[in-house]
Order: sequence, then C-alpha cells, then structure tokens
Amino acid sequence: MSQQDMQPSSEGHQMSIALIIGGTIALIGVIILLYGLFGGASYSMSEGINFNLWWGLGMVIFGLLMSAGSYFSGKRTTGK
Repeated sequence: MSQQDMQPSSEGHQMSIALIIGGTIALIGVIILLYGLFGGASYSMSEGINFNLWWGLGMVIFGLLMSAGSYFSGKRTTGK
C-alpha cells in the first residue's frame, strides 16, 4: 500500500456522531413516552406524577434538538 492510497480517517466521513446519538436518544425517549402513555398507572410512589411520560418527552425534545443542531451545523464535508 503506497502513501497515495492512504487517506486521513476523517476524510471519507460525512455524518456527525451527534446526529446518531441524538437519534438514539430520541428513539429511546419515544419508547419511554409510549410506556408513560399506555403503561400501567402505578404512580403512587411518585405522588401522581407520570415520570415516564415527562422524561420520555424531554428525551425526545433533547434528541431532536441535538440531531437538528448537528444536521444544520454546516460543518459537514462534501463527498468527492
């Protein structure tokens, strides 16, 4: 393998890791949100607050903001 064939590891990558992490957090948030909506109503320990619903909603919002910020940041490179 010659020096011409070698390229820095970041040259071929176009997607930010924040996009993947944000999407994963949003997906987990949707699962928790759905469990909060349709799960059993065992909220006696939490004084009637549906923590699954609120944490799921918060995770969805955070994940979407993180993904959108990464997508629209403009720091991606264009493919050759």
